[in-house]
Amino acid sequence: MTDLVSYFIPSYNHEEFIEDCIRSIIKQNYPRIELLIIDDGSADCSVEIVKRLVAECESRFERFLFITQKNRGLVKNLNFALKWANGEYFAPIASDDAIFSEKTTILLDYFDSENVAGVTGGYIEIDRYGNELRTIVPSNGVWGFDDVLVRRARLFAPTAIFRTSALRTVGGYWEDIQIEDRAMWLKLTHAGYTVSTTQHIVAYYRRHSENLSKSTVKMIQARLAIYDKFQPNALLSRVKSIDLYGAARELAEVDPEMSINYLKMGIKHSFSSLFSKSFFRAIKKILLRK
Repeated sequence: MTDLVSYFIPSYNHEEFIEDCIRSIIKQNYPRIELLIIDDGSADCSVEIVKRLVAECESRFERFLFITQKNRGLVKNLNFALKWANGEYFAPIASDDAIFSEKTTILLDYFDSENVAGVTGGYIEIDRYGNELRTIVPSNGVWGFDDVLVRRARLFAPTAIFRTSALRTVGGYWEDIQIEDRAMWLKLTHAGYTVSTTQHIVAYYRRHSENLSKSTVKMIQARLAIYDKFQPNALLSRVKSIDLYGAARELAEVDPEMSINYLKMGIKHSFSSLFSKSFFRAIKKILLRK
């Protein structure tokens, strides 16, 4: 019998895009799907748009639930959805993205071992009007913790499907972490699971001002918070340093003092990182800043 797949859409102020997202799941060529949508306190017309699609969703999906609530934050909603899910597989998708009709069918074929906790593919980046900007395709592969840590494994959130039991085994999503997708890949592989990637293009990722990183400082702090969840070792220290050098390079012109502080922090974490390309790029940017 075909396994059930649980899709989850966390909706927040995406009235321009939410219908496209929902319809892309309705159009999946895979039969057994349930769908949960949580609107997390949208101030626009997102709720009204979803309500117009409720009857169609109830007809298409084996199980459907639409919840409206005050804002609780993405990660808490992910953990609620994980508890709600009855599916063998769990697929969250942002309300401004969309997926190809064959995504579910294609990716489930890559769960060829009980040890595979998640699968991702490639995507087409689009702007807010749906114009295609570029195509991103990962290498085919099966990856472990070190691969995810050093970003040898290219894992893209809009394309992902997880094994529900694996997510539950590791305790779900950390609610004190902001970059929840990278944190989960690391959490799963650190627990001994593997993740797979395929070159199949299965999703549209929408690039617009609202989903760009708001702050280099916030992003680097979020990344460091993830790394602090794991036992320190030489590779983890080097990855911290490289991320800090990247932040130093980005801040070189807008905040030179902070840039130099991040450079010093990077050196402190891993002396061997002084020979990395990231270090030399940061130094060059700092020295040549306007």
